[in-house]
Amino acid sequence: MIKKLSSTGAYFAGNISGSSGFKPNLRDPYNQVQHATAGIVIGYRYGWLGYQYAKWREVEPQDDRLYDATCPIGRSLNGELTATLRDLFGLLCLRFSHPLSVYPW
Repeated sequence: MIKKLSSTGAYFAGNISGSSGFKPNLRDPYNQVQHATAGIVIGYRYGWLGYQYAKWREVEPQDDRLYDATCPIGRSLNGELTATLRDLFGLLCLRFSHPLSVYPW
């Protein structure tokens, strides 16, 4: 069962709108970090069927492209952990960050 995300609670960090660190074809005025994270979780927990459902529900093409990129990452982590956190971080930066973005790491 997919639970509706809440904007309250002990772990809610606040709304961060925007997507300036993402590649231009993935940007919209909404929370793209949340969509990218959701794609990884959907791919991990629900596989291909969850990916299809997420794309069916989405109306913004930028979010569909995020799910296209992140759901396979989640599926690759399902079962045995095949990627290290460093590999996952590098993959996320390569796929989603704008080439002119500067990161402290």
